[in-house]
Amino acid sequence: MDINTTDKEIEEYIEKQSGEDTAIGYFTNPNYATAILGMSTDNCLVYSYDKMVEYLLEINKDWDGIDAIEWLDYNVVPTVPYMPNSPIIVYEIME
Repeated sequence: MDINTTDKEIEEYIEKQSGEDTAIGYFTNPNYATAILGMSTDNCLVYSYDKMVEYLLEINKDWDGIDAIEWLDYNVVPTVPYMPNSPIIVYEIME
């Protein structure tokens, strides 16, 4: 998926991967399409936190990394528990 992937394309990906037509939570406006890593075994969409930051920096040219992190931590991450079949956000471990 790329920066221009639509919500409809994400829905089609979810249906194809899960093999069923169920309500699976995903982000919209923005959809963080380039941050999608795949699906979990229990049909939750999996996102990379680092790639979500990169996505925000791509669509908000005047932001720096701190702006993107603050946006995610204040506006996105807290909403996950309230979403049906909520997506999973993976924080990569740096070695």
